[in-house]
Amino acid sequence: MAYADYSYYREQYYGERLDEKSFPRYAGAASAYLDRITFDRARERAESDSVMLACCAVADEMASCCVGRVSSEMVGNWSRAYRLDDSSAGKRLYTAASLYLDGTGLLYRGCC
Repeated sequence: MAYADYSYYREQYYGERLDEKSFPRYAGAASAYLDRITFDRARERAESDSVMLACCAVADEMASCCVGRVSSEMVGNWSRAYRLDDSSAGKRLYTAASLYLDGTGLLYRGCC
């Protein structure tokens, strides 16, 4: 289950990158990512703005990371090559989530 819906994405997060059709796929993946980095503690605060905003931010970043970057182009016999930006994707996703989750205790990795 996604932590945010499309209306929240548009009206509270003010997102514009994702359309209504593709949002559920990215929001579901973003929610799974938040569960992983919070050790499932995000579920306890699923209704909080911090978790819903983090879900939207990560979904936006996932959409950005998953789109290939142009690595080369040719003009004669037109051609374009793409590459995925995997090297910094994990850091970018964590940064997007931590913008809203820092200070909530959800990113705490220690014991107890």
